[in-house]
Amino acid sequence: LTVPATKEVFFRWTELGAWSPVMRTHHGTKPNLEWSWEKDDETKAMWRRYTIEHVTLAPLFEALAKEASQTGIPILRGLFFHYPGEDAAWTTRDEFLLGSSILVAPVVTAQTTKRSVWLPPGGWFPWTGGARVEGGTQEVPAPLGEIPVFARAGSILARYPDRIRTLDLSSPAVPGPAEIGDDRDVLAFLGGDATFTEVGGLSYALSGKTSASGAATYAWDGTSLGACAATPVAPCVGPDEGTGAVARVSGNGTLTVTA
Repeated sequence: LTVPATKEVFFRWTELGAWSPVMRTHHGTKPNLEWSWEKDDETKAMWRRYTIEHVTLAPLFEALAKEASQTGIPILRGLFFHYPGEDAAWTTRDEFLLGSSILVAPVVTAQTTKRSVWLPPGGWFPWTGGARVEGGTQEVPAPLGEIPVFARAGSILARYPDRIRTLDLSSPAVPGPAEIGDDRDVLAFLGGDATFTEVGGLSYALSGKTSASGAATYAWDGTSLGACAATPVAPCVGPDEGTGAVARVSGNGTLTVTA
């Protein structure tokens, strides 16, 4: 860069960095003039949010890195890689797939709060929550500090809980994988069968009907789950608002959702 990065540029690069295998900042040729994470409280909060998001995604990045080392398939993929029969997959140059199940659409236009996103055929769920949307071109909100990300219907993945703070030199005060143990947030997006296996061997599977609607009931290894208290204690399930629910369980088992 020959022009110092503005606050807007810093925000947009941070959003993208969180969804990249290596998250870092670039300070160009005039580092003292560049906007950086400590400039104001809004930037600190945004930087904290996305660095935590990035670290929670480590199981996914590790699994994709292992796949890349064994097969040569890249971690970040052009849309054409999985959708070669779609013309738009070849001409869309400002989106990418993280693995096969996550679509990232970074904001590359200055001073905008929305952008057009092309979603491949099938169903997709907004990463931050919301109802399923079908493939095609969508106009989606993208205010400063937000990056459009979608998960493919019929996918499952695990991430570290958001209390993790580092992947190295951890301690009880700064928890890392050693302190987290086998605790995971497992995200399941209905729409088909799927599996996900971590490098360490933990594995997860999604199977069943392609969609659910109406009131849902939840069971863990055949035992119905009750509602979580204000301070959740597993096993229990959080409120179902029609677009998702949080089941808190412990150990290996099968979560059954009936709707």
